[in-house]
This record gives sequence, C-alpha cells and structure tokens, in this order.
Amino acid sequence: MWKLVLIALAFCFGSVPATAQNHIDNVDSIALQKTKMAALNELSGEYLECSAYFTVTAYCMAGYPAPTVPKLLRDYRSSARTALGLATSTGRAVGLTSASVEATSKLVVASQMHSQRRLRKYPRPVAAL
Repeated sequence: MWKLVLIALAFCFGSVPATAQNHIDNVDSIALQKTKMAALNELSGEYLECSAYFTVTAYCMAGYPAPTVPKLLRDYRSSARTALGLATSTGRAVGLTSASVEATSKLVVASQMHSQRRLRKYPRPVAAL
C-alpha cells in the first residue's frame, strides 16, 4: 500500500513542474508580445521623427539660391513621404489609425519647427558644435 502512495506522490510532484513550466511559457509569450508591441510603437515614433526631420529640412532649404537645391528638396520630400508611410504601416501593426499617425506627425513637425526657430533666435557658435 505504501508503494502505491509513493507512486502517487511521485506522479503528483512530477506533473507540478510541467504545469509550472506551461504557466511560465504562457507568461513569457504574453510578455514577449507586449515587448514586440512596445518596440513597434517606438519604431513608428522614430519613423515619424525622421519624416519630420526631412520635412523641416526641406522647408528650411526652400528658396536657397543654389542649383542643387531643387533636387535636394525633391529627395528630402520623397524621404519624408517614405518615412511617413513606414510610420503609418508600423503604427497599424500596434493598432494606430492612419489619422492618428498623421496627427502625431503634425505635432512632431511643429515641435521641430519650433526648435529651428529657437536656434535661429539663439544660434550657437560653430566651435560649440
């Protein structure tokens, strides 16, 4: 009889680690999914920053009297559209709508334009750069 009890105890203790491991695997997959979503959200934001950078740079270069500026403007505007497209597609993967990505893009551009105006008002000496 005691052998039967020992076998039952061994079976119970043997199945507990397997159940615990399944629980850990489930928690790990949830944590991994959250981490992936956070990374994609961050990537979408970085693409928005790039898009804003190219947009603001093109805006600042417009009207500069150099023969290469028109091509640079086309290239920068194209890069801005590409980065915005990547931000939108990456944002969709985390549940953002195209409208929310574009609205955030406008805020980022406005922030960078504000920074440019502040730099023009208080330019740094070249040696400090």
